[in-house]
Amino acid sequence: MGTQKEQELNVSDEYVYSPKPEDVRYVNSTGGQSSGTGGKTQSGALKENKKIPELVMSDEDDNFLKLFSSYQLKRIFIHPSLFDLTTEYPDEYFEYSNGSLSLYFFATKNYDEVLDIFNALSKTLPFTLNSTNSFGERSFYINLGKDFVDDNIRIIIENKKRVFGLKIKKDMYNQVKQILENLKKI
Repeated sequence: MGTQKEQELNVSDEYVYSPKPEDVRYVNSTGGQSSGTGGKTQSGALKENKKIPELVMSDEDDNFLKLFSSYQLKRIFIHPSLFDLTTEYPDEYFEYSNGSLSLYFFATKNYDEVLDIFNALSKTLPFTLNSTNSFGERSFYINLGKDFVDDNIRIIIENKKRVFGLKIKKDMYNQVKQILENLKKI
């Protein structure tokens, strides 16, 4: 059924991923990583480990998610690829999807940092960026190259200093666009 917060947002955790101990990554006090090896780094030295803080959605993230509550999105815990374009995004993010609409929450980066990352990725991947102020405070589209065609529109939006991404089926764009145009009014 989900938590009370998930029920309010009309989302569920059907795609739950529970990592095995060997899949959990820790950062030790010297900055190195270990991977469930009993506190030993790859060199075998015993180090004091500290867990990386859990990624947390803000109230603003929750409010944005509520705008899409009628789509019955499910939280995705294993991210096969961001926007179905890359596995090279260098940071954690939240993802909610129903197959026709995917929402991404970039909780650890600001808009300029996300834009810089996608600019760098666009040098090696088949897409370009098109900045616009159509939605929220700032936004940009991810336009696929001519040889790569699918039925989705991809947008990154900054609203109230939070950064969101959407992957929308083209036939749903006008419906979702109405929701996005109201961001400036909220």
